[in-house]
Amino acid sequence: MKKLTITLITITLFTIILNNSYGQCEGCPEISQKTDFCYKNEDLAPERCAFFIKDSSFFFFTKKKKVLKLNLPKKDTPEDYKIFTDKKLKLKADDILFLWKAIS
Repeated sequence: MKKLTITLITITLFTIILNNSYGQCEGCPEISQKTDFCYKNEDLAPERCAFFIKDSSFFFFTKKKKVLKLNLPKKDTPEDYKIFTDKKLKLKADDILFLWKAIS
């Protein structure tokens, strides 16, 4: 009986952890790759989502239905944060704030 109780508690905690790490992205568009973690901030940018894959050098940023694959900064050098100033991405100030919080 004691083992059953411990097993049920463990399964419950594991389920809660999984739901909290991915459940916050309800309403985000689905992307083609399997991801491990999702970030969404309803207060800052409700239509934006960031999807991460464990041990990956990139992540996905979605804004409405548009999906961008971006490289994660490796070090704290200006060159690594060039995604914030890349004119091809056409990021606005609120996009940059969202991305900053997502990768922090």
